[in-house]
Amino acid sequence: MEWIESFLKVFADYKDVFAGIGYSLVAVGLIFTWVQLRAAKKRARANTSYQIHKDGREIRNSIKDNIFGLIESPLVPKGSNEEEEEATKVIREMLMYFSSVYHQYDFGNIDESEWKLLKQQLLNFLDKERVAKYWEKNISDNPLWHKRLRKLGDDYLQETKEE
Repeated sequence: MEWIESFLKVFADYKDVFAGIGYSLVAVGLIFTWVQLRAAKKRARANTSYQIHKDGREIRNSIKDNIFGLIESPLVPKGSNEEEEEATKVIREMLMYFSSVYHQYDFGNIDESEWKLLKQQLLNFLDKERVAKYWEKNISDNPLWHKRLRKLGDDYLQETKEE
């Protein structure tokens, strides 16, 4: 039992030193954790950005040229019923893609600069007459779509009508 008493006496004599070492180790651990979390956040954002752009390219590449041309053309020249249905399907799919992108921005998974680029692509897509009509008919008042995204599209379409 003597050795325990001896150990406790030594520990009591150096308790401030041990406490200092302990605090230092905790501080180093917290800094290391912060660095690791920061790096993980950057990797997650990079992966999200990559996936968003990859998905956009895949959607665009899946659209037949005649359907893409139909979407870009004014409403007057119409394609066959099958082409019209395909164009509507593509418009819906593209707008759902932009909705997904908006949610990633809203959740903080993509930053402001990335969102500015993608937002401009959305607004360019809304410039198409068929897309604008689809938006007004199916999305503008649809509570299932994000309120701020609907406002963004509605405000943009309102501005373009006034021009």
